[in-house]
Amino acid sequence: MRGEWYRSYGKRILDSAVAISGLLLFSSLLVLVAVLVRLKLGSPVLFRHQRAGLQGRPFTLYKFRSMTNQRDAVGRPAARCPAPYPFRQVAPK
Repeated sequence: MRGEWYRSYGKRILDSAVAISGLLLFSSLLVLVAVLVRLKLGSPVLFRHQRAGLQGRPFTLYKFRSMTNQRDAVGRPAARCPAPYPFRQVAPK
């Protein structure tokens, strides 16, 4: 009986509590990253991408942008951008 309650309600409550705690703990870091992306790359701060999820149902994935939108004269992504990944200097190699 006790294990049945955990499977029905406890896991959901525990998962929600850990997710909310993590979000509160890291929210200031997320805001800092958003400000840095906005200052270095401009708008939009988030990159949105459609992916296939469970049973092929599409879902939207949101990530912070990390690449520039620089284009060559024809409109293709520039092959030799001086810094295609502007945050690479900060990230470990």
